[in-house]
Amino acid sequence: MIESSADIEISAPPRRVWEALVDFAAYPEWNPYVAVRGSAALGSEIQWAYSSRIIKRVWTSATITEFDEPNAITWSFRIGWLFRFEERFRVHATRNGTRLTHSIRCRGMIARLGKQSLRKTFAGVISAANNGLRRHIEPVSNVSLKSPLGGTSPQAKAKKKGVRARSRRR
Repeated sequence: MIESSADIEISAPPRRVWEALVDFAAYPEWNPYVAVRGSAALGSEIQWAYSSRIIKRVWTSATITEFDEPNAITWSFRIGWLFRFEERFRVHATRNGTRLTHSIRCRGMIARLGKQSLRKTFAGVISAANNGLRRHIEPVSNVSLKSPLGGTSPQAKAKKKGVRARSRRR
């Protein structure tokens, strides 16, 4: 079995984080690897897809196996005895907003054969999704939006778009 998990702090109320997690249509706005279609409810069959630079989007059916609104959602799917995949999100209130725990678990023959590469891939997928979700949810600070000369600074515009601004050297 391979399991990868990471926590991230998000400066937003838990309800807002939960709403983003169950808004499957908006996943492409913040998750660069995973797309989801369907309804968020216990026992629902959803369509789940993974894509990367190497793998074109491949869809499969998954089942929501845990749905504890607004605390946790888990879905899983399997390909016979070769592969069983599970993705879980847990939402916890903190003093400053929300702690999100995102984990991926994989079992089966494929997990045994590709243990090291899959662990690295899962860690990257979780990190990209968590950071994308944080950028999607957290409000952009109004203080950082104004440049000293008025208007919006290039860094603030880039932050709002979720990218890092490059500075020019002369």
